[in-house]
Amino acid sequence: MSATNVETVRGKGAFPHIRKLDGGRAISKRHALTTVTVCVLVLALAMAGCNGGGNQSILMESGPRVGMVTTTDAVISWDLQSSSHSAVNYRVAGEREFTGKVLSSKDTKHHSVKITNLRPGTVHEFQVDGHPTVGSFRTATTDETPFVFVSMADNRGQSDQDDIKGLPQSLINIINDAVKRSPVFAVNAGDLFYGKNPDSGIFEKLYLSFKNAIQPLALKTSYLISPGNHEMSPFKSSTDPVGFDAAALFNEKFPQPGPLPGYEGFVFSWDWGKVHFVSIATNHFDAKLPPPTMACTASATRKLHGLMPTCRAPRAGDRYS
Repeated sequence: MSATNVETVRGKGAFPHIRKLDGGRAISKRHALTTVTVCVLVLALAMAGCNGGGNQSILMESGPRVGMVTTTDAVISWDLQSSSHSAVNYRVAGEREFTGKVLSSKDTKHHSVKITNLRPGTVHEFQVDGHPTVGSFRTATTDETPFVFVSMADNRGQSDQDDIKGLPQSLINIINDAVKRSPVFAVNAGDLFYGKNPDSGIFEKLYLSFKNAIQPLALKTSYLISPGNHEMSPFKSSTDPVGFDAAALFNEKFPQPGPLPGYEGFVFSWDWGKVHFVSIATNHFDAKLPPPTMACTASATRKLHGLMPTCRAPRAGDRYS
């Protein structure tokens, strides 16, 4: 508001009548009241945005997405366009207000938090601070209640250029159909995009394209991934040097359980009802060891029950086997 002379006259109603004097010319009371009321409203909204950071808007690059969900915990991940602290609010579905909040204290673009102490077998809703989208998930049960889950794989296109523009329509159709079925979780068995490229910048764009494609489903249910050879191939040919650490990049994009040291995000398991599910990704980089064998895979499986495997984690500089 510009600096002016303002005269207040007490009157009836909730607000005083206001005359605005400008060079001796009187402005109508109604016009002056409207002007001041609008300015007060704008000021109030501005103050609300500055207090309790939850009201500040953010620019989301992708997400939010639901990761691993157990009877009492859920992992929520999202990506911002610029680095910042962030937080996620949650509640039991049907409640008017969000009753819990988990802070992501890191100043980063990629956020992931675990919500704990949830009710088993219950639909919960969540919302990232400053973003209007509300997602949901159902915590796992321990009884024999029937449930639906979906599995998909090999949803890549014919080239990196095609997949950066958008994943195949067949995947979009599958995602949309899966949403209608209300699964308690979804599993992707890998080959998320074409990949096979030594340029990590290309992979960054490919992961963003994939995240956008699965968003309608990942917003409403646990979405888990067992990575395939295409996203684990940072080269054009198996005889080429490895361009970057594909495993580290995958785990940055999709935080997943890591009970097996060295195979975080690749080997994990979970329970739903009376069923135990196991995910094992066998893609492996190692220049010193022979290709993975059933013995190595079996050892990795036994680790779920307390034993260590003999093969080590993929590293940048390794060759594909």
